[in-house]
Amino acid sequence: MPKKFKPENVTIVSGSANPELAQDVADYLGVELGPVERKRFPSGERYVRYEQSVRGKHVFAIQSHVSTPDMSINDAIWEHGMLIDAAKRSSAREVTAISPHMGYLRQERQARGREAIGSSMIMDHLRHADRLVAVDLHSPATTGITHKPFDPLTAQIALEQAMEHDLEQYERDDCVVVAPDAGASKLAQSHQRRMDLDILHLAKQRGRGDSSKISRDEHVPEAKDRVCLVFDDMIDTGGTLVSAVEALKKSGAKAIHVAATHGVFSNDAPEKLQKAPIDRLYVTDTFPMTHAKEVLGDKLRVVSAAPIIGQAIMEIVTGGSVSDMFNDENHL
Repeated sequence: MPKKFKPENVTIVSGSANPELAQDVADYLGVELGPVERKRFPSGERYVRYEQSVRGKHVFAIQSHVSTPDMSINDAIWEHGMLIDAAKRSSAREVTAISPHMGYLRQERQARGREAIGSSMIMDHLRHADRLVAVDLHSPATTGITHKPFDPLTAQIALEQAMEHDLEQYERDDCVVVAPDAGASKLAQSHQRRMDLDILHLAKQRGRGDSSKISRDEHVPEAKDRVCLVFDDMIDTGGTLVSAVEALKKSGAKAIHVAATHGVFSNDAPEKLQKAPIDRLYVTDTFPMTHAKEVLGDKLRVVSAAPIIGQAIMEIVTGGSVSDMFNDENHL
């Protein structure tokens, strides 16, 4: 007999980086966000205090590791650790750290000698949590860095479903799934399988002296008169994506729809994406989307990650299966 979700045994709290998403998660579960005092001292140090007892509770500390106008990504990570520490010191029964976007996961290995491995350092920082949860890890192997239970979630299926709704205006045979680079190939293959479409792999080369410079073969005959569906885990500066969609457009693509879980949108990425030949851009709200919405307007579709995170909390609390939520496709 599955256990029943008991809100009185759960406390959900939010960090400062993306409180709107945490509130949406709480609303999905029908609970109130736990009150937390969070402040920044003039010296730059952060302060966290729970304003009500969490003794014996299962605390879910939600914090996206993102930069905002009020805090850096490193501040967000540090504050997340403080939420965990304060809960443990206040006799919480269990603490689950939820990172809708977990920082530093692109630094998952040593590509050159004497480099730090950022993803390992993140695991050390969050080590006092009893369980970790994150959405669409850049490298699924990250879960193996820690011995803690680690539940990877995926928003890719929700993005795919949102895109499918807008594809009804096109002939199905005209649509093709596109992997913008080799790193996105496995992800594209999972979409191809579920959507039952053709797939197109694009190659790219980075400059030897400057990795930000990307070159591609701009002649992609397979894209001519096709509706190209580009999937990736994140969009940061937009360089890889813009070079991909420009190559597709120059090759005669009929339309281009793009989906990525994490809209990092560093520097002038929203402005570049607004000018790019993209008909529709789908991202989730793991990052705050206020500025992107202003720049991208109707081109942007924001898919909420709250139901995914909320359902995962339900499964964890009731002893269910997080993997079953995604038919075990959350480990891709």
